[in-house]
Amino acid sequence: TQTTSTVTNVVANFNINGTRNDQHEYTVDGVTNLNLGNNTGALVSINPDALEEVKVLTSNYQAEYGRAGGGFIALTTRSGTSEFHGGGRYFRRHDSLNANTYFNNARGGSEAGFPRPLYRYNYYGWDFGGPVPLVGTKENRKLFFFASQEYYSQLVPQTSSINRRVPTAAERAGDFSQTRDGSGNLVVVRDPLTSQPFPGNIIPPSRFYGPGRAILDVFPLPNTAAGGNAYNFSSQVPSDYPRREDILRLDWQATPSTRLSGRFVYNKDAQRFAYGTTTASWDWPLTVTERKNGPGRTLSFTLTHTFSPTLTSEFVFASGRGGVNIGPVDDRFTRAATGIDVPLLFPSANAGNAMPTLSFDGNPTATVAVANQTFAETNFNGTPFHQTFTIDNFIDNVTKVWRSHTFKAGIYYQRASNRRTSFGPVQANVDFFSNAANPLNAGHPYADALLGVYNSYTQASVKLDNNFFYQDLSGYLQDTWKLGSRLTLDLGVRLSHYQPIYDQEGQLSFFNPSLYDPARAPRIYRGVCVSINPCVVRALDPAVAAPATAGNTLPAAFVGRLVPNSGDLTNGLGLAANGYPAGGFESKAILPQPRLGFSWAATGDRKTVVRGGFGVTYDRIRTDVIADAITNPPTVLTPTLFFGQLQDLASAANSGALPISQVVGMDQGGQVPVVYSYSLGVQRDIGHGIVVDVAYVGSQSRHNPRQRNLNSLPYGTTFQRAAQDPTRFAGGVVPAVEPGLPAAHRDAGLPFSGQFALPIDFLRPYQGYGDILFRSFDAKASYDSLQAAVQRRFSKSFTFGLSYTLSRARSTSDVYNANTHVSDAQAYDYALASFDRTHYFVANYVWNVPRGGKLLGGGWLARALLDNWTVSGISWIASGNPAELTLSIAGQDAGNRLLGTYTAGNSSAQQPRFRVRGNPQTAPNAIDLAAFTVPGIGDVGPYPRNYLRNPGINNHDLSLFKNVPFGGGGRRYVQLRLEAFNVFNHPQFMGVNRTTNLTTAAGATGAAVFNAFDNVQVTNNTRPAGSTAPLGNFFGEYNAARDPRIIQLGIKVYF
Repeated sequence: TQTTSTVTNVVANFNINGTRNDQHEYTVDGVTNLNLGNNTGALVSINPDALEEVKVLTSNYQAEYGRAGGGFIALTTRSGTSEFHGGGRYFRRHDSLNANTYFNNARGGSEAGFPRPLYRYNYYGWDFGGPVPLVGTKENRKLFFFASQEYYSQLVPQTSSINRRVPTAAERAGDFSQTRDGSGNLVVVRDPLTSQPFPGNIIPPSRFYGPGRAILDVFPLPNTAAGGNAYNFSSQVPSDYPRREDILRLDWQATPSTRLSGRFVYNKDAQRFAYGTTTASWDWPLTVTERKNGPGRTLSFTLTHTFSPTLTSEFVFASGRGGVNIGPVDDRFTRAATGIDVPLLFPSANAGNAMPTLSFDGNPTATVAVANQTFAETNFNGTPFHQTFTIDNFIDNVTKVWRSHTFKAGIYYQRASNRRTSFGPVQANVDFFSNAANPLNAGHPYADALLGVYNSYTQASVKLDNNFFYQDLSGYLQDTWKLGSRLTLDLGVRLSHYQPIYDQEGQLSFFNPSLYDPARAPRIYRGVCVSINPCVVRALDPAVAAPATAGNTLPAAFVGRLVPNSGDLTNGLGLAANGYPAGGFESKAILPQPRLGFSWAATGDRKTVVRGGFGVTYDRIRTDVIADAITNPPTVLTPTLFFGQLQDLASAANSGALPISQVVGMDQGGQVPVVYSYSLGVQRDIGHGIVVDVAYVGSQSRHNPRQRNLNSLPYGTTFQRAAQDPTRFAGGVVPAVEPGLPAAHRDAGLPFSGQFALPIDFLRPYQGYGDILFRSFDAKASYDSLQAAVQRRFSKSFTFGLSYTLSRARSTSDVYNANTHVSDAQAYDYALASFDRTHYFVANYVWNVPRGGKLLGGGWLARALLDNWTVSGISWIASGNPAELTLSIAGQDAGNRLLGTYTAGNSSAQQPRFRVRGNPQTAPNAIDLAAFTVPGIGDVGPYPRNYLRNPGINNHDLSLFKNVPFGGGGRRYVQLRLEAFNVFNHPQFMGVNRTTNLTTAAGATGAAVFNAFDNVQVTNNTRPAGSTAPLGNFFGEYNAARDPRIIQLGIKVYF
């Protein structure tokens, strides 16, 4: 239950006071309860009935708490007592009790074939605790136990429809005569060999690439016409998610001064997601893979000894084990079963025989494949995937009370490992994006697939097992010092050493620009014309000085590959096996973390208290930050090919001429992410059990990890003559000025428009490599807030809490692998954080309704009907999180045509963005297109960022409980529960269609916009007058919503 407004929900994760969602420590009985890979998932969960305490620390907390830079969340399981207590419970949710979704109702609801999404939750649980019989006398029991179990049988609903474009029966047969883009324009399909349209827009079956038809047949056939030209397949299928939870705790009071506690928690589940999961996903309902989390286990022991009334010692050993296993449940999606047996660069790497990942949209952030359509895709990257976690914590705390001081000191040691398989695309990733820069482009992604024409092709050479490991050692000293009756100081310091995460197998290598030598770079086969009119393209080694002939060149399939033995494949790489820092960066010896807090009773009655504090906390980064380096040479090669035909891969794959690989780099200097948090507030007891809090709370984050692509092209590169592809020009010679130069580029004084530029790998700063994903520790974030709360203690059968936060969160990067600008993240990327919510209000309340039985005479029937009712609820209202428009041009890399640099994929941070004037938005679904202008040719920014807002939250949950006592003086009773989430069934939209596609006033798009650039429209996807297409198809319309009203029934037994 959320009761404060300092925590903002982002999907299943959360952000506290402006910090990232992976910057929190989460413990269960002293052990870190986190998936070490992402620092957001949990090893185990604890049901509320098994919890004794939940501690949430959000800002400048005491020195005894560490490891994470953001919040600290500690759960403590319940213990048994000297009396037996227990209970049982059952909760049920069913779609028959729920409301239908907003979008299903908008399409006609159940009567029109859009019923309520399947929703089946059945929770069973029990708990029981007390003294262990036969241990100690009845009056002096020393051993106590508590046990709990829960079982979950559930179908997790898909909250909104998945709407995608899939191949039609005609398209699978090569007939594109009726194929249109999302705006209704007929798509022209061209022959890659002649660049001329296929007669009748029909590809003869004799021209199909062998597995081409199988590639399209793996997708479902269309099942709806409701999407018009935008989509033709819609689904909304739940996922099967059974799980169980076991908890056992024993407490032994060995002596009056010594207590030993042991706890064990066990979780197990097996998920079959209809639309897949992390390493295996797709856009239509399938159940071909299974994800097993765990089993997760935590085991902890706490030994507490009181030496004297003023001296106490506590020793904790806590161990956590967990894992994730994702794999196929059958062979339906193997290469053999699907018939998609495209050539592999490294056949032995794909031991599981998985079919390739298939994509058709390219990189939607930089380009649009076919205007206003989203294609169904598959992703099998990293499947099967196996991961295990081992976490051991050793904690020793000593507390000493001396006069007005309470001293506490301790040592914290953690050792942790994360053994996992690599995520490399051993099955191959094939992208059929219809890219105008591809000279073989047929004009439509499905046509390209049938013909075997790819935009890009990537495969990893091997799938590795890694064993990442680290150790943390911290010590702290703190003093709670009461300086008189009105002032208390909390002083402390924590000293930590964080060992960088490293692979114990020594397989890591990292790109370091200072180690790169241009003279050692491998050469790349270039395309040349060995004859002209037409140009016959062959591959030439740049070292060949003689004129190109058929005899000194290779087939065109070699273009873009590395010349064998021409350079060093590890140029610029620091290898851990050769003494380079094992984790990619140098270790920081000691990290001092001072903490200061105070509490001052400003008035003699102590009803007004001023509190404040300052704290420094260093963050233990997630394994993912360095894990991608396991895909670097020489251990792994992950080459990418651009603009080719699948049928040519086999011959080139056996030649020894390797494609160019992507690599990962790390700033060797390194820094440990740090959060500086501070607060100052006033608390006032205004009587009647009501306390009011008002505080300023802020934080500054420094040295957060971020990613940039060092091998992005400088702005203006593709406008230069030296960057042009000679095979795209008459006679195989680049002229001084591009023939037919578009008007926009001519008016900008440029000789070339970028449309005939060489592929990116020929132009990169670090030759011989593809993208260089460089992780550095220089991202920053800031958070400022006014936080107010009103809390009424439970009195006279009623309690409530109100919380409001007015805040602003800004950052250069919200997650370590979000691409940031290659040269100036401060100017280009520092903006409102993606999780920023200006306003956040939360209210919670519990009311034990006055007994009404006495109004009807107090008889047993009156008491049974009208006594022991409780009403509770929680409401939250919040602003939407920030958003912006992405500038797209159908079939074009907008960055190439506007800025002279490729901006697809990992170069997306260099993409052009709209200029904004005035107020672009008066409501989430009211975006003023007139407020946006397209940047001019060569306008490299920086640009406005995050100037829009998504829809906000307006949710109200309500519960009604009825207790039915059955003896025991009110300590034994049955509780009947009726709970409604989003009780008013208020439509809560969470997404807006913001698809853009630059279009001329005459309706032309793609390359045509550059010949009428003075009057370009932001999008051609506005709703036509009289259109009855479903809501969400067109620009500015809501296209996703949170859950409708959901009803839960429950029964609990307490004794």
